Amino acid sequence: MYRVLLVDDEPLTFIGMKNVFNWKEAGFEIIAQTTNPYEALDIITSQKPDVVFTDVRMPEISGLEMIKKVREIGLDTEFVIVSGFAEFTYAQEALRYGAFDYCLKPVNMDKENLLLKRLSSHLKSKKMYKDVIIFEELMEKRKTISQCLEHAGVQSFHKYYQAVVVTFETLEDYKELELEGEKMFLYLGPRKYFSLLNVENALEPKNLLPCHFRCTAGISQIADSNACLYDLYRQADMAVCNEFIYKRKGAYSYKPKNIPVVNRLVAKITEEVDNKRLKELEEVFNTLPDTFRQNELGIEDAVYLWNRLAAYAADLAEDKDNGFDIGFVDDYDIMERFDTLDAYFATLYELICSLISTEDTKGGCSNESFLKLIEYVDAHYTERLLLKTLAADFHINLNYCCELYRKIKGCTFSEHVTSLRMKKAAELLKEGKLTIAEIASAVGYDDYFYFNRVFSKYYDVSPAKYMRGHKGNR
Repeated sequence: MYRVLLVDDEPLTFIGMKNVFNWKEAGFEIIAQTTNPYEALDIITSQKPDVVFTDVRMPEISGLEMIKKVREIGLDTEFVIVSGFAEFTYAQEALRYGAFDYCLKPVNMDKENLLLKRLSSHLKSKKMYKDVIIFEELMEKRKTISQCLEHAGVQSFHKYYQAVVVTFETLEDYKELELEGEKMFLYLGPRKYFSLLNVENALEPKNLLPCHFRCTAGISQIADSNACLYDLYRQADMAVCNEFIYKRKGAYSYKPKNIPVVNRLVAKITEEVDNKRLKELEEVFNTLPDTFRQNELGIEDAVYLWNRLAAYAADLAEDKDNGFDIGFVDDYDIMERFDTLDAYFATLYELICSLISTEDTKGGCSNESFLKLIEYVDAHYTERLLLKTLAADFHINLNYCCELYRKIKGCTFSEHVTSLRMKKAAELLKEGKLTIAEIASAVGYDDYFYFNRVFSKYYDVSPAKYMRGHKGNR
């Protein structure tokens, strides 16, 4: 909820404003009201409300002077001027001081509730931008939980902490969610947030989300204040990926990867490949989705399985001197490339099959078809693109498509898409017209953390630093 302070020298005004505005429905709560502008300044500096609704003409300190004083002490609290004076000069001066809007008494219900919607959207965008910067600093510096809370001036009551990452489709899916013991709350994108909880005992997934919530939550392991905040975040973020594994929303706890189980799966697969048994290989892959779910394996296990097989395939390709490369992945690559666990295994199966099959995989495909595929990718790179789907649409064998990418483009499909997205992101960051979260979304990333990581790796600098570095050039 966004916190509101009401300031007016006429007490009756408060009654009207409370009745006219749909505060709670729009996501606002009134934390205080006062007829004294000096008291208002004390409340603003001590409680830091998100927005102040104030009259323009008041004794001793006007609404405009209040805005000026708040700006001088470095607070970016939003102001809405509510006045009975319709003079243009008042409105112009209020906006020049940085007021969000200027509305007239008596307040019109329909008009001013639209104001609340605009204000809510603005406050969310502002918080998201700030949160992205804060999150980036916390992750880069690898601070402990105690260091982060001390820096934020937050007190804790219990010894232990857990991180929670929540993803949702719409605001309606999560806005009523209240997490007990929340000490830190950061937006990581339009449909994702991160929370640090101060807990006495480990959270149980079944107790985190009410049954009617359509969100997915990931919960880290429990840790004390000396733990690195980044580590807890990554655990919670990987736990969220269990929706991909189990095909349902809900709350999931993080579990470390199960190396012994995955190693046994790798041994089965490589044995069938070594003995050129395609039928048996297909049977192994058909059972893998159920095996994952029965053994409660997670996204880290999917990454480990793929990369073990990628290393195995690279060794075989080197022996055969055919240049075939499955490529290594991380958890974000898998989530970006595949809609479901079943689709992930289907693609991996096709790629592994090429290690057995000796027949020509070109299937009559010409380079012209591949070039048309490239043209399509160049025009639609901000969308969710799956190579298996594209290869089928352009009538190219998946394995051969991978080979063509290496021979013609000199990179993998994922590297091609990433390059297009990063170059466009760099252009938008230089322009500075959008927030970083908006830019991430514009180039195809709903997850800011993933966008931040990819951009930092591609340009060797974070998006925020890249944007700040080009401010002087605009």
